[in-house]
Amino acid sequence: MNCYNVEKFIHKAIKSILLQSYKNFELIIFDDASKDQTLKVIKSFKDKRIKFFKNKKHLGLGKSRIRAQKKIKGDYIAIADADDYNSKKRIEKQLKILMSDKNISMVCSWVKLVDINNRQIGQIKLDNDTKKIKENLVSKNILPHASIMYKKSIAKKVGWYSKNLEYSQDYNLSLKLLKDYKCYIIKDFLAYARVRDDSMTASKMLQEKRIQEQIINLEMAKKIFNNLNKNILRINERSIQLNKLKLLLIKKDYKTFFPSFIKIINISLFFPEVIFIGLKKLIFGRDSRLF
Repeated sequence: MNCYNVEKFIHKAIKSILLQSYKNFELIIFDDASKDQTLKVIKSFKDKRIKFFKNKKHLGLGKSRIRAQKKIKGDYIAIADADDYNSKKRIEKQLKILMSDKNISMVCSWVKLVDINNRQIGQIKLDNDTKKIKENLVSKNILPHASIMYKKSIAKKVGWYSKNLEYSQDYNLSLKLLKDYKCYIIKDFLAYARVRDDSMTASKMLQEKRIQEQIINLEMAKKIFNNLNKNILRINERSIQLNKLKLLLIKKDYKTFFPSFIKIINISLFFPEVIFIGLKKLIFGRDSRLF
């Protein structure tokens, strides 16, 4: 459980873990130098299963995740974001699946989306079909990190969380875990993922960084799942070009206007559908299924 300034939500997050039906676990809480009352809330819990660590200064989610992973002693890892919460049976049900098949590297569940007042505003229901999951992952991240449990041995084997990414390490890890292994979806709502307007500011720099990381992951997905059919791989390439187009439009660097204009024309010629997709996103907003 990585956290930063989540005093409003972390009590519910921690409590949902401590009340799990499966009791033999450690809860690694890694704080990224919170400035609010997050630490006070954490310290209010008196449970020996909680292992608490913190940064002396704010480093960001990417570096903090890598520091947190070094503290893990167990063989199976469940992600429990500090503003989300879980069903009491989550660990029990996911662990049973992971231990039943050596070819399964990760297990997810259906997820309910909630607002800051715990009111349900949506849900994510995936089919338990590894092939379809891979086909979807080549164009976007459909696996919400809030519901993921994976095997540490396989994560270490494939490189675990990337040191070069800040906001999309989860997508990157899912791709690597599924390269040679299967994913299992439990058709039950075991996790509740919170949708917050303030979770990430919409600054230009942040938007650029997130799009750049998306392109990196999409390029990697193309290499990892290169045995998929041509239509699926075209969707992957279309997604790459769409993100490159978004990056060009966000930068708005007038010094390089002409080269950027040429790139936009080339993208439009080879992938005319990205224009319509881009307009759809501008009109209807961000896809809430992207995590």
